[in-house]
Amino acid sequence: MGATELKEYIISKIRLTSDEEFLSRIKEIIDIDDSKIYSLSDEQIKLLEESEIQYENKNFIDEFQMDNLVDKWLKEK
Repeated sequence: MGATELKEYIISKIRLTSDEEFLSRIKEIIDIDDSKIYSLSDEQIKLLEESEIQYENKNFIDEFQMDNLVDKWLKEK
């Protein structure tokens, strides 16, 4: 189903319903502001900022290095 058909289908379903709760939920979805979708706590923001600094300082290991560390750890167990 393409975008045009999908829109027409949704509009026809909305026109047929008189369920206020259903319509209110549809309105909430439509009214969602992208900036409100992801609401981070101060602690989460701080962790992201710290991660960014670590990345800029190249304070990380790549996937290959991590795989080697995990393999080594598993062999010790």
